Parts: sequence; C-alpha cells; structure tokens
Amino acid sequence: MNERCGHVRPKLVADMHFREQFYGYFEGQDMSMAWWAAGAPHGVGTYNAIVDRYGFAATRDFLKEADPFHDAESDGEYWERIAGGYRLIAQNPDLRDGDNVLQISHGNTLLSLMQRFAPEGYDLSCRPANGSVTQMDFDTEAPFDHALSVVSYNK
Repeated sequence: MNERCGHVRPKLVADMHFREQFYGYFEGQDMSMAWWAAGAPHGVGTYNAIVDRYGFAATRDFLKEADPFHDAESDGEYWERIAGGYRLIAQNPDLRDGDNVLQISHGNTLLSLMQRFAPEGYDLSCRPANGSVTQMDFDTEAPFDHALSVVSYNK
C-alpha cells in the first residue's frame, strides 16, 4: 500500500554485529552448568552471583576463561562487535540525522545495552519481553561509550 502511494520501502540490512553473545564451547549447553563452570573458580556458581559480586562484564570474561577452546566472547570482544554494528549505522549513506532505525536483536543484547547505557531507574532484573520495543537515541558523532541514550524500555 505504501509503495502505491509513492513511499519507498527502506532497504533492509542484515548484519551479524547485533547477534546474541557467543558462548563458544557452551553454545547450546545447559547454561546453569555453564555459569557454574565459569563462576566456580571465582567462588560463585550462578550467573546472578557472578553479576552481584563481579559485575556484568565478568559474566563474559569468566565464560571465556572457562571455555576450553577460549572461543566464547570476552566482554571486550563483545562490545567491539556491538560498536561495529553502530559504526555501520553511522556510516550508512542512506540515513540522515533524525531518521529512525529498527534494530532487531536478542533479549540478552538489549539487556546488555541497557546495563551499559541506561540511567538508574530501570528494572533490569528481568529479561525484556519478547516483541517489546526499546527506544534509544544514537549520537553518531560521540564515542561509542557515550553514543546511546535510553528513551524508553520494554514497551
């Protein structure tokens, strides 16, 4: 219908930068066992216990340490990949300042973005609902650490 009214459908871009965290050896495994393997050497045995004692970044770093092949993403590797996705958006010649971009990704990716960029006041103890919408502003001129600001979450 929109095309018949003269509106051009935006070109879809599929890119791996916004995929789920890569768990390496633990991909597809029972994650409660994976988090025990990652946390036990550090005195904690669950994902929540790792977060409570060491913070969110440690969940990725500990899982990489526990991976016998060290294929799981470290926190630094994860964020470099995510930042690369935002660089692609910033460099897209078809986008102009103020354009809306629909980013579709897994709940863990969204939760990670919220943990890093959201101001206090959001309940991040539960995963975002399937199909929910979170709105962020992206400053393409700012360094990635300061480029995203949360407008709304889990609507």
